[in-house]
Amino acid sequence: MSQTDQKTTTVCAIVPILRVPDVVSTVRFYVDKLGFGEEWTWGDPPYYAGASIDGNKLHFIQSKEIPAAGSDASYLMVVGIDAYYDRLQQSGVQIVQPLGLRPYGLRDFAIHDLNGYKVSIGEAAE
Repeated sequence: MSQTDQKTTTVCAIVPILRVPDVVSTVRFYVDKLGFGEEWTWGDPPYYAGASIDGNKLHFIQSKEIPAAGSDASYLMVVGIDAYYDRLQQSGVQIVQPLGLRPYGLRDFAIHDLNGYKVSIGEAAE
């Protein structure tokens, strides 16, 4: 990209696309358990969908080939991690790494979503 192009182009978002075996169930998990909003679905039956929380987006595409359980999927940076951690515990989300202060300057924890993806959630330590 030339210098001229760099001055007129702005990347406004990077949206991860997760391969999942069931788009509808995955969207329901992210909406019901993690507090995302359903943005849209595509296809009949749906094979591609989008969900978002606080302006941050994830897309899901139906696939028979998904990464191995425990594969890292995303890292959510939040404000108010204690309340979010409590909410996820109460909703029965599988916590795979408890909330704690890490040497890299964040308080974070990790969950597995219904497809086995590892989603880490962190907040800057005070």
